[in-house]
Amino acid sequence: MEFRPCIDIHNGAVKQIVGSSLRDAADQASENFVSEKGAEYYASLFRAEGLKGGHIILLNAKDSPYYEATREQAMRALRAYPGGMQIGGGIEPVHAGEYLAAGASHVIVTSYVFRDGRLDRERLGEMVRAVGREHLVLDLSCRKKEDGYVIVTDRWQKETKTYVNQELLSELADSCDEFLIHAVDVEGKNNGIEQELAEELSEWKGCPITYAGGVHSMEDLEILKRVGQGRIHVTVGSALDLYGGSGALALEALSRGAESAVIADPAAKACRCIRENIAALGCGGRVKLLPMKDLATIETLEKAGDGFDLILLDPPYRMDGSPVLERLEKQLLREGGMIVAEHARETPPHPAPPLVCVDQRTYGITGVSFFTRRKEEET
Repeated sequence: MEFRPCIDIHNGAVKQIVGSSLRDAADQASENFVSEKGAEYYASLFRAEGLKGGHIILLNAKDSPYYEATREQAMRALRAYPGGMQIGGGIEPVHAGEYLAAGASHVIVTSYVFRDGRLDRERLGEMVRAVGREHLVLDLSCRKKEDGYVIVTDRWQKETKTYVNQELLSELADSCDEFLIHAVDVEGKNNGIEQELAEELSEWKGCPITYAGGVHSMEDLEILKRVGQGRIHVTVGSALDLYGGSGALALEALSRGAESAVIADPAAKACRCIRENIAALGCGGRVKLLPMKDLATIETLEKAGDGFDLILLDPPYRMDGSPVLERLEKQLLREGGMIVAEHARETPPHPAPPLVCVDQRTYGITGVSFFTRRKEEET
């Protein structure tokens, strides 16, 4: 099982969207997170970490006024990581070679090889001749129906008459190097994976398959690893922090037994997303949302006399979280409590005593460190 990062580009910006909300009309989509950084930033980060096989996805139609801006973002990412990433979104034989020349390792194709709801083998042959089987990824993104998973095209807006199954995978395997399969119903919703689809894909023993859709916790990754028997790779949309701006860390804690939670984020878009997630889960009575920065949050909560058994910290990855950790320990951490901090794998925080790191784990480019207060007898 490998982690495949993803850069989704819509309206000229890197973002994470709810897949089923994407509409070409007026270039609409429900957004979970919009990055202030360009696509080349993330591609450079993946290159530095040695993460290959990631996806750059253009989410605007060619007749969109945003298409050229979206395409330019994609080209910058390819130039930042030549040979390290794949690209998809409206790819056709006539210009597929341009993306390979710009640095793409593969082109990702769906819509072009389907016509009138069915696989067009002539068009598939054209694409193979244009780029070579070794540079082609077939995207078989699908939506669940009563009788199986039907493939959807045109940025997930059109249903075909073709279903994802072992027979189809066997038929197409000789024409591509890999498969990419989005579970469209759960894409971008952070509510868990489509386990039934993962089980279907796990039976495949041919060329690599990458699954995308609904991943929102390490538990989801463990389920994918177990159900997929280690044979299914996974991508997390937009290559952003797994929990960025959604409140998922605190909401996950509630689901695992926490009595209440406080979530703080100064960004208006993040707060809007958090409120929507709280409403969707029906846990508003147990959650307090503070639209403020970290130090202001600490001061506000201390003045209110609040203390916490578990503090979850997810700052920008390049930020040194040590000063904030030290403030949290002094002002908010209860006796016997724990602070869990996410960070870039290569730059873990090193707060001063009495905080001590009792565990540390890595997941791709991400590191997670667990801190507790050193006991008196240990000092």
